Parts: sequence; C-alpha cells; structure tokens
Amino acid sequence: MRESSVALAVHLSLRETLLTHFMATSDFILASDCTSIEQDDGAPIMGGTMQKAIVAVAVSVGLTVLPLCVGIAQGTAGQNQAPQIIEVPAKKYDFTPSQIHVKLGTRVELKVHSEDETHGIKLNVYAEGAKEKGKPGLLFDHPEENGKVTKGVDQVLDFVAQEPGTYDFKCAKVCGFGHDRMKGKLIVEP
Repeated sequence: MRESSVALAVHLSLRETLLTHFMATSDFILASDCTSIEQDDGAPIMGGTMQKAIVAVAVSVGLTVLPLCVGIAQGTAGQNQAPQIIEVPAKKYDFTPSQIHVKLGTRVELKVHSEDETHGIKLNVYAEGAKEKGKPGLLFDHPEENGKVTKGVDQVLDFVAQEPGTYDFKCAKVCGFGHDRMKGKLIVEP
C-alpha cells in the first residue's frame, strides 16, 4: 500500500514538472516570431527560432526526466532489498546500542524491546542541522508508528535511510527521573 502511494507521488511530481517545462517553452514559442532565414533562392534555412525552440524543449525534458528516473531507480532499489534488522533492548534510561550505524540507502527494521517497563523510540526524521521543511532523511513505511508506544508490544519501525547524517532518537514514553537521558543517535553513513 505504501509503495503504491510513493509511486503515485513520484508520478504526479514528474507530470507536474514536465507540464511546467512544457508551458514555459510553449510561452517562448508563442512569443517568438517563428521565422526562418531564407537562402538567396527563397528556400528556408533550418536553424531558425522554431528549431531552436524544439531543441530547447527536448533538452529541457531530457534534463528533467533523467534525474527523476535515476532517483526512482535508487528509491526502488532501497525498497526491494531485504531490511537490515537492528534489535534495540530498552530498559530504564538506556537503549542498547545508543549509537546505531547504517549505510545510505539501506532499508532498516528497528525492533525495540522493553526489558523492564514500557519504552519506545521516537526518531527525528531530519538529520542534525537539516531544515525541517525539506525532504526528510528517513522515509518510514508507517510514519504513525514512530514514537507510538503500546504496553506489552515491541515497537517495530521500518524505514529507508535516504540522506546521510546523524538522527537523534529518544524514549517516547516518560519512564522516570532519568527519562531525559534515555536517548541515542542513528548515523547514516554515505
């Protein structure tokens, strides 16, 4: 279900980008006089404004589609690979390990198991220093599970590490006086 919504979003984004380029180029063509230079005998010489406009459209579309196709291929590769399973035992004021290292593009399945009372992880989806309005560096299969804690149930977070950087995580449920110290870092390496 999630993969189809990602594919739809990519399709709509591609369609919107192509439409924008087409409209800009169409405006250019309509604004130009579309005349061609004639030879001495009156025959037109190719290379006039119309031909330049056509070349501009072709180059514009090519430069737009190529990076999107590469991005789609990379995103699909990350979604189809077997996940790297990382088990994280949680007990009062401690995650083990408190530093987790993964490679860029890796599909991760983070399994959090509470050993003493109810704990959970809330991962920041933006790397340290990133603008929070930009593209998230961690793409979750089920974003609603990030930070969700259910008593007696292990928390499982599935995501793809899309951007390199250091991502903070912390305990998602107040668990006592040392709760603020219960945190760690997910490091996505290039």
